[in-house]
Order: sequence, then C-alpha cells, then structure tokens
Amino acid sequence: MALTRGARRAPHKDTLTDLDLRGAESPRARLQRRLTDAIAYADAHRTTLGLIVVDLGRTTEIAAALGLDAADELRSVVLRHLEHLVNDAGTVAQLGDDLFALLVTAAHTMPEVMAVTNRVLRLFDSFWEVAGQPVHLAPGVGIARYPQDARSADVLLAHAIGVAHKAVRIDPLRAHCEDAALVAADRLRLALEVDLCQALERDEFRLNYQPQVDVATGRVTAFEALLRWQHPARGTVSPLTFIPLAEETGLIVPLGAWVLQAAARELAVWRRLGLPPVRVSVNLSAAQFADDELIGLVARAAESHGLEGGALELEITERTALQDERLTKRVLDSLKASGARIALDDFGTGYSSALVLARFPFDTLKVDRAFVAHILVDERERRVTAAIIRLAHELGLSVVAEGVETVEQLECVRELGADEVQGFLYSPPLPASRSRLLLEQSGGFMAPHWPVGSRAAGISQAPVTGWPAPASA
Repeated sequence: MALTRGARRAPHKDTLTDLDLRGAESPRARLQRRLTDAIAYADAHRTTLGLIVVDLGRTTEIAAALGLDAADELRSVVLRHLEHLVNDAGTVAQLGDDLFALLVTAAHTMPEVMAVTNRVLRLFDSFWEVAGQPVHLAPGVGIARYPQDARSADVLLAHAIGVAHKAVRIDPLRAHCEDAALVAADRLRLALEVDLCQALERDEFRLNYQPQVDVATGRVTAFEALLRWQHPARGTVSPLTFIPLAEETGLIVPLGAWVLQAAARELAVWRRLGLPPVRVSVNLSAAQFADDELIGLVARAAESHGLEGGALELEITERTALQDERLTKRVLDSLKASGARIALDDFGTGYSSALVLARFPFDTLKVDRAFVAHILVDERERRVTAAIIRLAHELGLSVVAEGVETVEQLECVRELGADEVQGFLYSPPLPASRSRLLLEQSGGFMAPHWPVGSRAAGISQAPVTGWPAPASA
C-alpha cells in the first residue's frame, strides 16, 4: 500500500485526524462516550459487544530508519484504512502513536466481531510503502468482550489494550482474546510489584532456615537460608512469585545484600549462644553475581558480625556459572580467597557440564531434588545420580542431596555416596527462632522423621545403621 504525502498541516490540527485541537472532542473521548452508549445498548437488548485494539508495534523502528514524518504518514494512512473498513458502522480512534481502537456498533455477536477482526488482519497481509521503502507491519490485535471481560467502558478498553500489547510481542498477526481471570492475575502481579518495591524498607522479609545433615553421623552441618515475604495484607507470598519479580525489577540486588547481612547476623547470634557450630548457605542470583559490590558485601557481612569466611557458603546455579565464564572465575576466586565456601546448586538441570566442576573452585555440589525424586523408580536417573556423586568426589567436592522426603530416598542417596542431605524428612524450612531451638535441643544431631507406611517404619525407630544416638554423640 503506497503512502502519499499531504500538505503540512497547521499546528492547531491533529496530524493524524485533521481535527481542530481547539476545543474539539478527542478521538479517545469520543470512543469512550460511544463505548458507554454501546454498553447501555447491549444491556438493554441482552447482546454482547466486542472492542478491537490494534497495536502496530513497529512505527518507532520505522521512524528511526526513515524519519518521524514517514512514521507519522504511515500511522495516518493506517487510520484512514481502518476508518474505511468500519465506515459508518462504528468508531475508530487513535489512542497513542501505535495504538488504534475499533468499536463496531453493528456487530452484536462475537462471530460478527471476529469477521471485522479478520478484515483488519487482511489489511496487513501485504507490504506498506513508506518513503519509497516497502515495510511489513505485524500488529498485535486484542479483543475485549462485554460483558465477559469487563463491566465498564474504561476497564474494557484497558483490557483490549493489554491483550494487544501482549500479542504484538508474542504472537502478532492473529486476533487474541484473553480470559478476564488472566488479566486479573496481571493486575495482581502489577500490585505485587509495587508492594515489593516497598517491602524491604517496611521490614516485611524474613529468613527461614532448612538444615543439612551429615548422612554418616546425623550431625547438622549447615542451614540454607531461604527468603520469605510476609505481606501485611496477602500473608505469605510464595518465593516462586516474588523472586522472579525481584529479578525483573532489579530489587534482587539490594534484597540479596539484605539476605547476606541477615543470615550473618543470625549465625552470629547462634555462635554467641554457644550452639553447635554450623555454616549458613545463601543463594545468589545472576544479577547479584554480576554486581561489582558482591565481593565486598560478602566480606563485610562476615566481618561486621565477627564470622570467619567459611561460616558463609554461597550457592550459585550452573546457569549462572556459565553465563560469563571469565566473570565467574574472577568472582569465585575472589570469594574463595576471602574464605567463603562456594556451592554449585541445581547441578544436572541446566547445561550439565562436567567442565563447570573442573574449572571453578567449588566446595560443594548440590544434587537437585529432581534427581532424588526419581532415583527409586528410574534406574537411569539413579545411575546418573551415582555418576554425578562419583565425579564430585573425584574433584574433592562434598555432595548434598536435596529434596530427601522419605527414608527410602535417604537410604538410596547414602548408598550412592552423598555426604549430606537436606529435605522434609528432617525438617521443613523454619523461622530463625525455631532453628535456634532445634540446634539447642538436638545438640546439633538430628534423626530423620520416620513416616508411617515407609519401609523402615515398624522395623526400627532408630536412625539408619551406623549413626550414633544423639545422647551418645
């Protein structure tokens, strides 16, 4: 579709619509007024209503390549084509640089709305010519339905815009409807993002601690510090929800610094109380790992609470380790020189490269819970797990099996050579006060919880053979 350049308009004219801007009703206001009327009609006649939003998505790229005038001309021609398509049967409004809305008041059923939508999509089947250059547009098209998706004009329009924005990013040149429940989830996510930015200064985060236990002695060797968010209105927010949000917003870096200090402070309390010596492990995200301040943060966390370097163990995943191998080597060598212990988490779930173990100065390898969950039923995974443990031992690493939940899994990972275990068989993650009490009451030794119905239950209520009883340790 060729574009023809028109004469330059007077400053008081809208460049896309030719409206006199001095007192005229804006296209958006006109659309919302007509949308409100259409909703009233739909209510009175018990019909449905569809609002179509088109997000061109690429005109900023075109402006950068061909100039602002060319991009404006393209938007103007697209608007005219959409108005011609609707004609007198509805309203077309330009809502933003790349955003257009179509309300077809004659379409009272969703099949009719979809028929109009298909005609809109066909407009973009061919190239548009801009400043003598062929340009292909791949818009996102979103549809909002009344009353299924919203009960007001404003929310209905916001719904359609949101769907169109998503469509242009992930699946353009198709019409998209989105369930209102998914949109509600998006709104919840946005609200959580706002709350998350304030949660640190409001002191809403806490650390829970899950013990790691030596399989040969039953001694608690370490606790993994796990971040929890106690929202004042929503209660406990899952880390699966807020950790990705923190990474996307960049809050993970200051949040990670808080975790280091909080874990070191709690460990110092345990030391002052004379509790059995343990280390605390802290997870590092990729963003923290790339932060130039990390090495100093770790050193200050230990020094400010009077801890030796090895009291803190830092866990990274193999995906993080392999993102930038030079950076990884430099940071890990520096952390190691400061005395910190380094653990490789989630091994076997990412690149699964033995080179990760050979190249970097790890002290500990953590076998992911995905392997532990299947070692009793999948012989191949059992053999892979055994091979991982043997390799780690050949390189001088200790091995922690994560996600141990049954006595049978415990016996299996012990047979395969794991040094330590972590999981609900011993304890779920506990608040700091309960972790402190656990250490105090157990003397630093733990026996597993023998679940009713396990193979070991009913045979013996003592620890696995070879473990001393806590009282004699």
